[in-house]
Amino acid sequence: MTVSSTRWQILLENHETTSAWRCGYRISMVVMANKEYVIEKQGNFGNLLTGDPASASKIFEARLTPLAKETLFNTELTEYAESYDGRNKEPVVLPCKLPLSLLFGAEGIAVGMSTRILPHNSMKL
Repeated sequence: MTVSSTRWQILLENHETTSAWRCGYRISMVVMANKEYVIEKQGNFGNLLTGDPASASKIFEARLTPLAKETLFNTELTEYAESYDGRNKEPVVLPCKLPLSLLFGAEGIAVGMSTRILPHNSMKL
């Protein structure tokens, strides 16, 4: 299985596809609540409202949208460092032009505090 974008490529062995599938499912469905601003989906990812599960990992695909490529992986904004073995370069941080926490909303709890940010209209951001 190969997942690729314009700037990076990940090669996955057979024993690693399950964790990659779970990660892709969580990012595209649960975290981003079915919004396709950052990840473009194709296939059966299930439905959060009805509780239908996603299909097998061989049946669906996901890729970055042009908005994500421009805002998250912009080479003019992103500082890259060498990976642990020096063969690849990886981003130090991903500076984003668009506030994703406001776009998608956030909810969390910590010691002595909690937060809930409701999703905002993308046209107003």
